Amino acid sequence: MPAGEMMTTARDCIIEIEKKITGQERKEYWTKKLELFTKPDALVSTVEINDAKKGYAAIHLFLNDKNLMVAAEADGKLCGFMFGHIKEGEFGSGAESCWMEILGVDPKFQGKGIGKQMAKTFSEQLRKMGINTIYTLVNWQDTKLIPYFTSLGFVRADFMALQKEL
Repeated sequence: MPAGEMMTTARDCIIEIEKKITGQERKEYWTKKLELFTKPDALVSTVEINDAKKGYAAIHLFLNDKNLMVAAEADGKLCGFMFGHIKEGEFGSGAESCWMEILGVDPKFQGKGIGKQMAKTFSEQLRKMGINTIYTLVNWQDTKLIPYFTSLGFVRADFMALQKEL
């Protein structure tokens, strides 16, 4: 399947997953986001997981310059996604770091280790690239995401997010 066609299929699945989780439907956002990964060489690797208790899944890793995507597939369909962006000099650091920007796992597949496997693939790729720090932002009220990130070894950072409405 050509990369562009693969990303169109991925986009539709991601839109469906996000709608199940948040109620949002952001077709234009996802179309632009996935354009980054339509190059034929963007697919870096695929790891197949066959667990007798949890079933079959494949974790696909895509990379385009400073953008990273991990997509999980189960039952022949995309069931999870994770996106990040590599940055240099964030918060006064001279080192490169990665911002995990957005992720989602279809509620039907949550609790089956797919999110942890995606995070493992994501982290391993960053280590290969010499990147040692991942940041993300989580709504303090989100009682599902905070325990997920804690289970992955994330801890509260030394800085605080601020916002100003305009």
